[in-house]
Amino acid sequence: MIEPNGEVQVIGSFDKFMATEYVSAGCFFPQQSLKALNLVSLCQSVGTVLYEKGMIGHVTIDLVAFPNPTDPSNPNMHPLFWAVDINNDL
Repeated sequence: MIEPNGEVQVIGSFDKFMATEYVSAGCFFPQQSLKALNLVSLCQSVGTVLYEKGMIGHVTIDLVAFPNPTDPSNPNMHPLFWAVDINNDL
């Protein structure tokens, strides 16, 4: 949430898993795929830039997580992620 004064708040996060390609099977709350990811810091960074561009209100950021290709066999390796979508529900 980007407040009119520029304050950014994280309201929630979840993992979505797919049944088949493009078909959601369900969600896990809260997200666990990116355990070491500091969501507050990420949201603050993105929210600040969006606020500077004039955006306020509820914003969703979709991230896709996947195994690190440098060592996909190591389950302790932090997964990589891409931000793939930003929506503003005004």
